[in-house]
Amino acid sequence: MSAPLLRLAAGLFGGRTLSRLGMRLALLAFAVLLGLASLGFLLAALYLGLAAGLGAPLAALFSGLILALVATILFLLSSRLPAPGPPADDALGALAPLLAEGARSRPTEMLLLALLAGILLEQIGRRFGR
Repeated sequence: MSAPLLRLAAGLFGGRTLSRLGMRLALLAFAVLLGLASLGFLLAALYLGLAAGLGAPLAALFSGLILALVATILFLLSSRLPAPGPPADDALGALAPLLAEGARSRPTEMLLLALLAGILLEQIGRRFGR
């Protein structure tokens, strides 16, 4: 992220909030990487266990079938989840459709509007000693 975008984000969210979001994102990314590594070890153990008893081709076949079955179950579960509801009845929820339409039809003007809002919030924050 470039410096002006970081200043804009800091103006919108505040420095401490942005720092907390960054820390949360870093911890989440590390947890995902560890989860993927552990899944790799579990799959390797499954394959090696099957290969010792059945041989490599059958172990690969059964490992693939098990992974395909798990993927199918996850897909079916995700398709049964309810659709997300409408946004909350706060000010941003009321403005969300308007902002989305503006971003689609006039992205440059919306970017400039966001920049102006960030500058305004930064100036208001300085005035109140934030």
